[in-house]
Amino acid sequence: MPDKQDDITEEILMLAWAITAKHLTRGEKDVTRIVADAILQERLRWENRLHQPQQG
Repeated sequence: MPDKQDDITEEILMLAWAITAKHLTRGEKDVTRIVADAILQERLRWENRLHQPQQG
């Protein structure tokens, strides 16, 4: 876990903001569901990367 806020990249902060905003605008208040959605999105992103043909 990062020791301070500066250890978290701007890309991660923007993704977290987007996921949170999506849930809050739907009326979701369960933080666990918001975090679970973020974890699922990250897993799917990595799975897609693993299944893409290698370039180079």
